[in-house]
Amino acid sequence: QMQRRDYIVESISGPSGGKVSIKITDPLRLAEAKESKFPPEISAQLVNDLDLTTTTVRVSAHAADLDKACGNTGARKFIGIGSEIIQYAGHTLDGDGYRTLTGVVRGVLTSQPEEHKVEDTVSRVGRYEGIQHWAVAADLIDNHTPIPTGYRNSAEWEEEGHNYMTTQKAARTVVSPTAVGDLLGQLCQQGSFSIWWDERQQKIPLLGNRPPSSTPIRITDQASIVQGSASVSDDTAAQISRVAVYFDSRSPFNQGKPENYRVLRLNIDGYVESEAASGTPRTLTVYADWVTRETDALHLAARLLLRYRLIPQYLSLDMDAEDGGQRRTVNNGDTFDVTTGALIDSEGNPLSTRWQAIA
Repeated sequence: QMQRRDYIVESISGPSGGKVSIKITDPLRLAEAKESKFPPEISAQLVNDLDLTTTTVRVSAHAADLDKACGNTGARKFIGIGSEIIQYAGHTLDGDGYRTLTGVVRGVLTSQPEEHKVEDTVSRVGRYEGIQHWAVAADLIDNHTPIPTGYRNSAEWEEEGHNYMTTQKAARTVVSPTAVGDLLGQLCQQGSFSIWWDERQQKIPLLGNRPPSSTPIRITDQASIVQGSASVSDDTAAQISRVAVYFDSRSPFNQGKPENYRVLRLNIDGYVESEAASGTPRTLTVYADWVTRETDALHLAARLLLRYRLIPQYLSLDMDAEDGGQRRTVNNGDTFDVTTGALIDSEGNPLSTRWQAIA
């Protein structure tokens, strides 16, 4: 009846005093590793000068760095030199060992042609177009991190994504190497889903922000909850009364600055800001670099406000391991109903409330 939990070993130290210490982490943390960057860092330089119209672009670079897919644009690939983005389709090997790009188009993705000199740094540029946020996350995990193959179940992700997250589409140009972990966090927020490492099921699940698909199990003080272990805490700092969503960026080089976005959509809950409630605005500002449509921006603002307009609460409890196996049926992400004396009504009766497991 023992459970298996999977982790990645980071280091082993010892023996010291008869003890050995093993430091472990969950595989999803590998998305924050130094090599987990999108687009990847490459070593490449320009071989010839470029004026404003030249389309013969020769570079000193590894073929694998030029061939790697950085997004979902297929044969269209992109490099960056200074503040210009150049599109290319492929490359040929020259007699002197350098490579000439083919299918070159200068000044694309809102950038403008610039003059460049020999030995100017050449970098890869990532681009996603018309693809669901969760599908971007899948590509980043599979192709831009060292997370072992098999920890992300493609069939389960596609079922969840196609059933609950089909309408929202992402588009973004990423001009500098960015930690994949940071990009995944943005995608989860702006795409309204969660991912995490489930050490007991040995996988990275995908879950849309949606109602439960089956009847939640019930946990009570009389069964399952260890006596006196249930407690509730409030996170007052997390409450928000308005959400400001900036979207449709003007340039991929100035993301994260209000003036770089064409549209701002502000969603306000007047009751939460009233004197009878918090009495002051509490704003969450989102620079939605993955959002291009107004409907998606309004959807994002409404969902975030619904989730955090009331002070978020956290329930901590211990469950009896000998309750017939119910404790083992609850995994992170699961929704369940709890009846406990830690939450009571005005008459002192235990309330039945719905919760989602996050740890």
